[in-house]
Amino acid sequence: MSTDTLARQLRTTATLAELIRRGHDAGLAPLTWTVHTTSALTGAPDPWTGPAEKRAAVGAWAGLLDAGPVTEHETTVGVTRRVEATAHAGPDDAVTVRIIADITLDEHGQET
Repeated sequence: MSTDTLARQLRTTATLAELIRRGHDAGLAPLTWTVHTTSALTGAPDPWTGPAEKRAAVGAWAGLLDAGPVTEHETTVGVTRRVEATAHAGPDDAVTVRIIADITLDEHGQET
């Protein structure tokens, strides 16, 4: 792994620490975070929560981050619906932050 990649991850984790602090201060639901090697973060609510809680978490974090619109689409038709928002954070908005929640659908296409 190159030193440039490690430096990007260090900047990204510093941004993540700031986002977690802001989320905590705002009383938001915690997310599971992934730090990517490309100056990007992905946050996801607890997979065991229901659809309403997942949407609420994505919406609340999107609001905190001044993200673009929250969108929904079926990632696997009839199986999974993804709710997501994307923002930029950190120094010079260099870190791309995606908040995503996957909602499982039953055999009738209803959310479970």
